Amino acid sequence: MVLRGIRIAEAGVRFPPGPPRGYFMNSKTILFFSVIVGVICGLLATYPISLRLIPSFAVWGIGGLIVGLFAQDKKSAIHAGTFYGIAMCISFLISRYGGGTNKALGYFILILVLSLFGALGGVIASFMGFKIKSLKK
Repeated sequence: MVLRGIRIAEAGVRFPPGPPRGYFMNSKTILFFSVIVGVICGLLATYPISLRLIPSFAVWGIGGLIVGLFAQDKKSAIHAGTFYGIAMCISFLISRYGGGTNKALGYFILILVLSLFGALGGVIASFMGFKIKSLKK
């Protein structure tokens, strides 16, 4: 490439390489995206039509697969799945809370415990989405 009669390579100008092909998001963006998807899936599962077990698991699994499809590598798929699962469980359980303030502390502890299981499920679903993306290559 010539710039004003001087070749860029001769002038010592170096351009940083662009992002690797197929990577859609950096690590902070995928974590933010996974939290947003987790909150949306958690809130969608509170509607009466999907309060049954199978439709809720389907919504949560599809959300995790979508998060995994955008992960760059295994490590980001695991991190994104963790954030997705925690955000999904917290948003689902808080939206379904119907108790008073005197029972809020016990419910908060329940949310913390169940979020660990949600994180595990989010990691599994996200990792499956990442593996599906890897098979496509």
